[in-house]
Amino acid sequence: MPISFKIDKEKNIVYATYLLKVNIEEHLSVMEKISSHPFFRHDINEIADFTKCTEFLSGYDDMQKLLNLEDQYNPPDIKRKCAIISHDKNIYGMMRMYEILTDSKGIEVRFCDSIVDAENWISGKNI
Repeated sequence: MPISFKIDKEKNIVYATYLLKVNIEEHLSVMEKISSHPFFRHDINEIADFTKCTEFLSGYDDMQKLLNLEDQYNPPDIKRKCAIISHDKNIYGMMRMYEILTDSKGIEVRFCDSIVDAENWISGKNI
């Protein structure tokens, strides 16, 4: 599968790594697995590492499917953070759309250069 994840219960972070081409069905499947994981909490933060991903989603329709699932698993009154690591301009563009569309959903998005930068931002260090 082109997406792997692990959950750090103590840090309350899900680490997701995206490889090569990722379509919406694969992403939705992983979101469902994460939400059924015993360490899942609605306020869990995420670090999404796209540095080895070459293609993610295919446009606005896929983004709408993703947002609908976000609504299902993450109530808007619960705040959480999502750090995105990507150096690909197309993936960056898709995730900027995600950032804009989730602005009112209680998800704070930031683009980071590395996992360490992402962990520091989520934990409130070196802001």
